[in-house]
Amino acid sequence: MSNSMKKRTAHARKAYSGEVYEAALAGIPNDRTHGLDSCTPGQRKMNALLALGLFNRGEQGAPPAKWMLSTLTWYTITVSPRWNHLVFITDAPDNVTRYLVPHGDSTPRLPGMRLRAIHDYRTYALEHVPTGARLVVSSRSDGKTHGERESSHFDFRTLDDPLDPVEERQLADVPPMGDAAQTLLAGMAVRMSMTDPRGGGRRGTGTGTRCDVRMAGAAMMIQILDAGFGAQAMNGKLSGQGFPIRRTSRQH
Repeated sequence: MSNSMKKRTAHARKAYSGEVYEAALAGIPNDRTHGLDSCTPGQRKMNALLALGLFNRGEQGAPPAKWMLSTLTWYTITVSPRWNHLVFITDAPDNVTRYLVPHGDSTPRLPGMRLRAIHDYRTYALEHVPTGARLVVSSRSDGKTHGERESSHFDFRTLDDPLDPVEERQLADVPPMGDAAQTLLAGMAVRMSMTDPRGGGRRGTGTGTRCDVRMAGAAMMIQILDAGFGAQAMNGKLSGQGFPIRRTSRQH
């Protein structure tokens, strides 16, 4: 894709994603798409796990509700997906990171998530050890990482901390996903902050407001994951031809 085409695509993407131009441009790949679904296999798998945590809540939720990630849907977060990492842009990066990374003796958040580094502008670089995927939580509007400091106010688990038995058990509870199911769930996570440029209302997260994507996602995942956490549904129904997934469709 030419530079001029990338720039035009970035402008179109930011109209929906809520990103600033620089952040949207950083996520435009060379495959002639908007880049929302273009990522490494490990990144897609982590994004799918994020969706399971974000869109399950309460007693009716599937087991990932215990990860407590659904609280993040109350925060104002702009999601900026890139090829080899995902970026959460927020004015509360410290709090958002606390819900993603286990710290001290707390209940595991996203099992296997670890702090990789802390950068300037309250930017946290995270790595999901089981998948090798990366996530950046930043207050910078462009999502870039600059500088580095050593300390943190919180006792976050780092890459030196192996997965504990609780995390291993929680990950083992997640059934294998078919490619289509993984693509669907990952796509929901990266579209969490979508907006309607025609003024139809915000589709992503927001302080004190339940978003449409979250509610639809929760209802759908309760249906497909509720009975025994739905391993058969994940590998059968969603990965079958009756549930087609367009991997590189034009954004609407």
